[in-house]
Amino acid sequence: MTRQVSEVLLIDGERLFMQTHPLEPWFDLAGIRSPFVCAITWNRRGYTGIWELVAQRLYLVGLSGTFSRTVKDLNFSEGSVATLFPDFPERVFAHWYTGTLQAECDVPSGQGGTGQPSTRTRIVVVELERGRVLRRTERIDPPAATDPPAQTPSPARSAQP
Repeated sequence: MTRQVSEVLLIDGERLFMQTHPLEPWFDLAGIRSPFVCAITWNRRGYTGIWELVAQRLYLVGLSGTFSRTVKDLNFSEGSVATLFPDFPERVFAHWYTGTLQAECDVPSGQGGTGQPSTRTRIVVVELERGRVLRRTERIDPPAATDPPAQTPSPARSAQP
């Protein structure tokens, strides 16, 4: 199976990568099939989303992919946030998404046993209900011997409008 391109999650200005697809439930909610078409094997869903956590809310802030207005339409075009959400062309609050996002990025961890720079993986797990953060936890894998214990889940701060 070909590894699929990741969705991007922006948290506090940092880019993390996730295999979760928060846009998929919106297609179900809207009662439509995804208008994006698979143009390359490493992106079967046909699009890549950029998501951002702002004030304890999840927003879709970027979207690109190959778009077809109907299944039979062979006049493909570039899809965007404005294509699906014309009233919210810059960003849209993901009120439809309830679930867990797991995002990760590599963080430098000094030099490995070979003298080469080594990395560890920062993993952020965010639980959401209707687009609002319920809980967020982080850990580093593999933990270093000097790392403090993993953060315990804590309730999210109250959401701001």
